[in-house]
Amino acid sequence: MASVGRVRLPHRLVAAVVGAAVAAAFAYAGVQALRWWRAPAVVADHVTATSASLEMRVGGPSELAQWVVPDREGLSVIELVLAAEAPAMAGEVIVRIEGLAGGEVARPDGGEWPPSLPPAERRTLLREVRVPASALPDGAAFGTGPGALASRWTMVRFDPIVPSAGRPLLVVVAYPSGGTQPGTRVATLARFPGEYRRGELFVNGFRAGGTMLVRLANDETNAASVRRTAANVLAGLPFGTWDSTVTGALVTSCGILLAIVVAGLAWGPPRSGPSGDER
Repeated sequence: MASVGRVRLPHRLVAAVVGAAVAAAFAYAGVQALRWWRAPAVVADHVTATSASLEMRVGGPSELAQWVVPDREGLSVIELVLAAEAPAMAGEVIVRIEGLAGGEVARPDGGEWPPSLPPAERRTLLREVRVPASALPDGAAFGTGPGALASRWTMVRFDPIVPSAGRPLLVVVAYPSGGTQPGTRVATLARFPGEYRRGELFVNGFRAGGTMLVRLANDETNAASVRRTAANVLAGLPFGTWDSTVTGALVTSCGILLAIVVAGLAWGPPRSGPSGDER
């Protein structure tokens, strides 16, 4: 009985198929990398406090105000822990970012915070964002079980503030549509006594001795984040003024060598049998 031999594809055809698959994979990876490179990213600045000890409630004429001093330029995102006392509450929570008039300081160097906020005419409204109260999670601001504290941060975005690095800014939270009775207010979190050395919490314009939980960040792209991180790393390298050029050349060279190796594996010399014929 005659035996049926295995069909073998020419080596060059196999190499072409493998090479095309590798090229397609690299192209797909490149497209995904480009999308990620251009995608928006939130880059953290700092947080005023990492834990809270008390819920603070605001509604009607009451206001909470926290001084902050960003590290980075172009502040455009703050996050607050906000929770409504009842489901589907009406109206909007108003978040304002205010600055001081020219030449004003938040407090004397090395001195204590003043007992009250500067009057309105000495403050400048920089940004105002309105958050629907119905969109907030309802219940306690501390949160337990589903919707715990980690998921109760509310992100507030606005156009970048320049200058912001090292500039005292006031984050004001108000809920004028609410009331003063339970079930009509919005709650946030604060820490007492305050441990944030850059700012102080004020309740209805008066110093409270605590710190409202606020996250500060910049809304930019992954590309800007990578460039900023690379610049920080390169600043500590001993290469002198050509840090970025040297690093870019090394990365490019590694990429070219990788492409050569892959091409060599895919389009290498054909295998020959004992007689030198292609199999």
